Amino acid sequence: MTPNGTVSNFHSGSPLNGPVGLEYCQDELYMANFSNREIYRVESDTLVFITQLPGTGSLGFLAVVGDYLMATAFNNHKIYTVDPIAQTADLYSGASAGHVNGSITDALFTTPNGIVANATNDTLYVSEYNTRRLRMITDFTANVTEPQMTISYSLFPNPVMESIHVQTEIIDSPYSVFIMNIEGKLLIQMNDITKSSVEVDVSKLKSGTYFLMIETENYKSKAEQFIKSE
Repeated sequence: MTPNGTVSNFHSGSPLNGPVGLEYCQDELYMANFSNREIYRVESDTLVFITQLPGTGSLGFLAVVGDYLMATAFNNHKIYTVDPIAQTADLYSGASAGHVNGSITDALFTTPNGIVANATNDTLYVSEYNTRRLRMITDFTANVTEPQMTISYSLFPNPVMESIHVQTEIIDSPYSVFIMNIEGKLLIQMNDITKSSVEVDVSKLKSGTYFLMIETENYKSKAEQFIKSE
């Protein structure tokens, strides 16, 4: 095969922090940061924060299995299931460092790093960085809680200077609004909202790109991007 093509930058700078994993899941591209364990959805003009693996240390790699991502917590010796729609990371297997085979509830890993599923998504292969072992998880199922239903909403104006208007579909329980910066840091939170629309004061935010999410006990929205202007 003769090499051909053109190389160019797609994204650079923050919030990229040691990017290591790239995977397509549910027709969306996702990437992970090695240094801070953050996972983002990659879009043409931005990176949308999805979730962060709990704890400290580094993230090894991502794998896609059906509608889920699997991620290795390199220093924490654990494997997580990531739901990119609910934007959650749930412990799948592992605890402290060790070498124990058997049930996923009992198994132990040491510095799990590479991870990949077979073609039928019923077996996972996990490489351990420091032990020179290749582990295999058979009869695999994504061991997560029932995914939350999503809620749709709109926000305007966008860009915004003072207050952003959030209009939701009709829901049957109070909800919360969260605003985060591009690195996933929570900056504004409003709780126990009962009306289908709400105004959120963003006048004190610096100009830049932010993300807004809505959550109730049973529903969770995707993060929507908006621009704060001066």
